[in-house]
Amino acid sequence: MPAHRRDARPKDGCPKTIEEAMRERVCRWLAERDFVVIDGGTGTEIEKEAGLAAMNVDGWSCWCNVTHPEVVVKVHRKYLEAGADIIIANTYATNPNVMLGAGFTPEQQRLSTITGVELAKQAVREYKAAGAKKMTATCLFPPLPFGFWLT
Repeated sequence: MPAHRRDARPKDGCPKTIEEAMRERVCRWLAERDFVVIDGGTGTEIEKEAGLAAMNVDGWSCWCNVTHPEVVVKVHRKYLEAGADIIIANTYATNPNVMLGAGFTPEQQRLSTITGVELAKQAVREYKAAGAKKMTATCLFPPLPFGFWLT
């Protein structure tokens, strides 16, 4: 995120940075609950649904966001239907250490990370009913600055 946007200081008493605003929103959302249920092993479930051939030997489920998006959304939906309040985007293995080490380009790594977040957000949007709030979380490495989106 460009420094001029991240460090902008609003004049209306709002939090100082986008990261602080997001952190406050997440904390408020969590404070409204006695407990939350987080999904389980997304990559393992993607492998069960898509099959072993869909997985990358070195990068596991990292490229499935691009090659099998419908399976990724289906797995997220299954966790939501089972009662998860928070789903974690399929981004655990999309960090540069894994993807570049598995032979992917930086552009492919970024595409899979962004796509993984968008697929999780799509699953939450599709699942929402009667004002229910669900949260999408992700594991992000730089250059993306934070890893929670309340959708």
